[in-house]
Amino acid sequence: TTATLTSASVSLCGLEMEGGNSSSRWPRQETLTLIDIRSRLDHKFKEANHKGPLWDEVSRIMGEEHGYQRSGKKCREKFENLYKYYKKTKEGKAGRQDGKHYRFFRQLEALYGETSNQL
Repeated sequence: TTATLTSASVSLCGLEMEGGNSSSRWPRQETLTLIDIRSRLDHKFKEANHKGPLWDEVSRIMGEEHGYQRSGKKCREKFENLYKYYKKTKEGKAGRQDGKHYRFFRQLEALYGETSNQL
């Protein structure tokens, strides 16, 4: 029985690592992919009044190009949380101001830097 449970656990972890379960935690690589795709579409996000369809596009690209299955809503929620923590880090409210403790700081800094405050 233990071998079966272990095997099932490994299988479940495999699903999580591939992003197969939309309610699972976001693995680091999937999060980096989200940031990359959102960065590629930044010009569209800056021009759009309604961003819902753009998040659906992010979701589609994540699925088609990378095999991650997340809804547009989940992508938006994840990115908004990343952005909030980035802003806190930038303002020095989340610990060390250099951001080295925040693993996605460099990627978000490249996207937002000093010039933008728009999701």
